Amino acid sequence: MKTIFILAGFDLHETALSTDYAKLREELAGKGYNVVPVDISWYRKTPSQYVEEFRHFYAKHKTGENMVIGNSFGAVIAFLAAAELRPDVVCLCSLSPFFKEDRRKKQDAYGIRYFGKRRMEDLWQYSADEVAKQLNDTKVKTFVLYGEKEHRTSPDLVARCKDTASKLRRSKLLEIAGAPHDMADSAYTSAIVDLF
Repeated sequence: MKTIFILAGFDLHETALSTDYAKLREELAGKGYNVVPVDISWYRKTPSQYVEEFRHFYAKHKTGENMVIGNSFGAVIAFLAAAELRPDVVCLCSLSPFFKEDRRKKQDAYGIRYFGKRRMEDLWQYSADEVAKQLNDTKVKTFVLYGEKEHRTSPDLVARCKDTASKLRRSKLLEIAGAPHDMADSAYTSAIVDLF
């Protein structure tokens, strides 16, 4: 059986079970995949705690062939967990630029204001370069995607995606024409479904 796990981005009130991801779930299921939305809440959790919960969730639901799709902060979790979990494929959609290498005064202030100081301090302990090195020691294939509109709205995110893809040996970088920072956007959803 081929299973695809979906990790949503940061939202205190929704998970990958949200109707926002219904089209993605339906289209992947229509291609014969066992689609497993990861129903873990960000509420009162740091990224490290979320990674730990995802590890347990993954162990409980994995099958013979496994793929993980992460969106934004969910892409961070997929990236951090991939070397240990070793799915067959990891799809990092709009990978958030909040690693040790990404620290900047303006970016840090935004991150703390939006995500909270505890979450940001937790993220800053992780080096994207080190995570990429660990992933290179596996056979995990990685897709790194971002929306074309993110050049304007999130240039640091585009830089993070490009840098990460350049450091992963088994990766492919894709810019999705006309897409914003929204994996539920129809262009974004279509691009993901086409990969599988």
